[in-house]
Amino acid sequence: QTPLSECLFFFAFMQPTGDAEINKVESGALEGMEGSSKCSRPKINVELLQQLLDMGFPQIRAERALVKCGGTTVETAIDWLGQHGEDVDIDEPWAPEEAPEAVAPKAPLTEEEKKQKAKELQAKLKAQRDSQAEAERMRDHEREKKRIEFGKQAQETLEEQRKAALRNEEWLRKKQKEDDAKAIARVKEELRKDRAERGFASKDSEEEKKKEEEQNRIKEMRAEFKEIFVGLKAAHEGQAKVAAETMSKYLNNIIKNPTEPKFRKIRLSNAVFQTNVGSLTNGIAYLQKAGFANVGEFLEVAEPDMTRVQAAHTELQVQLLYC
Repeated sequence: QTPLSECLFFFAFMQPTGDAEINKVESGALEGMEGSSKCSRPKINVELLQQLLDMGFPQIRAERALVKCGGTTVETAIDWLGQHGEDVDIDEPWAPEEAPEAVAPKAPLTEEEKKQKAKELQAKLKAQRDSQAEAERMRDHEREKKRIEFGKQAQETLEEQRKAALRNEEWLRKKQKEDDAKAIARVKEELRKDRAERGFASKDSEEEKKKEEEQNRIKEMRAEFKEIFVGLKAAHEGQAKVAAETMSKYLNNIIKNPTEPKFRKIRLSNAVFQTNVGSLTNGIAYLQKAGFANVGEFLEVAEPDMTRVQAAHTELQVQLLYC
């Protein structure tokens, strides 16, 4: 290059202009010079290139960043690398006629300025890495949140299917029981007629009447227990299942151990009892209907009516299918 073109280029390089203006000045300087050829190789700041190399960036990446971002500051080069670090051609070698030419700036940084600049850039790089790590952590958190939510929904679906299956089984058992009862009733009616013809009708009729009365009594008790528990469930939807399970355990203890006094008493101040039953609407009322009486510190069954206790327990088992 001639001295004039060198001066014009150097002046253009040091101004806060972009690549377009630099190329414009270079073209103006070279135009009209006989025998000169138009320069197509981009020029980059050797100091900026060295700083990027000192920070560990590969030479081709550093050169490409300075060319693409205009070569004004290391910060803009780093920003460009952050945005284009995954480009397929980021590490592609330059063609000989396209390789950038590194030139020195007019006023190089002092050693102190270089250290300060490097320190600032390292801090910026760390901030970028920290930001990326935080973003990844948030993405992981969202993925885990979605996984838990999906698992919860799947579990709820399985629970609904289980309850539906239990309700269907209960319906089938009830229907089978009704069908069996009808069949037995038909047989009994035939036997009754036969015995009546032979003079035994009076005794059989009395026994059948007692059984029928007992069955009607159990049905009435079941209906009363159901009404009380439905009231509890309406007032405490989310706690009804635990309440039913807790009361069922109390009643089952009496059924299995009818002569054991310790199983016929419930301390009213018991924390578990208060949380699961005592503090709920109709909780104590259900147990009182089953035969428990309030005797101060306790709910107690003095002489349990086992038919009533069994009816209360059976109704709870049925209600658990719908909780």
